[in-house]
Amino acid sequence: DFKEPLKDWHGVTLNREDRVIELKLAENNLKGSIPKEIGELKELKELSLTNNDSLKGSIPKEIGELKELKYLYLFGNDLGDSIPKEIGELKKLTRLYLNGNNLIGSFQMRITELENLEYLFLDDNILTNSIPEEINNLKKLIRLHLSDNKFTGSIPEIPSLDNLKELYLNGNKLSGSYPSSICELLNNDIKFNFEFNDSLLGGGKSACVHSYCDPNPNLNPNPCD
Repeated sequence: DFKEPLKDWHGVTLNREDRVIELKLAENNLKGSIPKEIGELKELKELSLTNNDSLKGSIPKEIGELKELKYLYLFGNDLGDSIPKEIGELKKLTRLYLNGNNLIGSFQMRITELENLEYLFLDDNILTNSIPEEINNLKKLIRLHLSDNKFTGSIPEIPSLDNLKELYLNGNKLSGSYPSSICELLNNDIKFNFEFNDSLLGGGKSACVHSYCDPNPNLNPNPCD
């Protein structure tokens, strides 16, 4: 009801200056597309429009105007087109969830400029080409989920991701062998899944990956006996 005060709107949180700082409209049967006017919410810290499967169209480039944004949750929709380069303007972003859409094109390189990013979920889209080595710029990254896309090429060396705890690359078209840096990550008890990449490894697995096991067989392809 637009006659109600803004502070009483569903999913809207205001600060003391009555500026919108949170917009949470998950599972609200939203239809149409994300309006470009979203960029006018300059104080927005969290945007959650998840699981609205009739939400279509592209992610508007005006999303890059939300300089205070820390949490961006757009998963479980029907968003298409490529990830806008303007997303690289969100320097305070720590959570980026774009999984479960129909996003196309290459890995958006400007994502690698988001140095505060901790969780990156791009799985279950139609992203193509290679995973860039510049992923190493995301030194605070804890969870990296790129599974169920159409990524090709080899897995890049990721020696700089010391904080990484989850690495899911399964269900792509990756090839080549495991990078040596994977062994160091496994020593940090990382959860991983590289399954269903038909050309990955060529003649065999890296020794550390082959011998690694995890007590949770639902998460990893190498469960312990």
